[in-house]
Amino acid sequence: MATDLLEKINEIHKETHAVFLITCDREGIAHSDGIMSMEPLSGGDIKIKGWFSWRVISNLESNPHVTLIVWNAREHGGYQLKGSCVKRGRIAYLDGILQGREADVPQVEWELVVRVDTQTGLCRQL
Repeated sequence: MATDLLEKINEIHKETHAVFLITCDREGIAHSDGIMSMEPLSGGDIKIKGWFSWRVISNLESNPHVTLIVWNAREHGGYQLKGSCVKRGRIAYLDGILQGREADVPQVEWELVVRVDTQTGLCRQL
């Protein structure tokens, strides 16, 4: 992916924090989560971090294809980035306890590396 496009996407994220990770399960049902941080890597890959739901992460086990949506509502435009998750790892945990009650699934902060294959500009149609 072109360096100038990576810079534009990173600027939108810094300004709006409106970047979303979308994965699909085997039946094609999509799940999405917001991204807390993103960092362009050499070679055009993007490192993203977030407290992604277990459904978003479990989808990656059977389907590594992902979409990132970068949206700037003020300018009514953004980008759709399609690619594959080429690396993932846990970087932080929460104990999952809420006022004396354990959560069913502990919260995990994930770091993913996405290799972008295609990008499409998005704009709102009037």
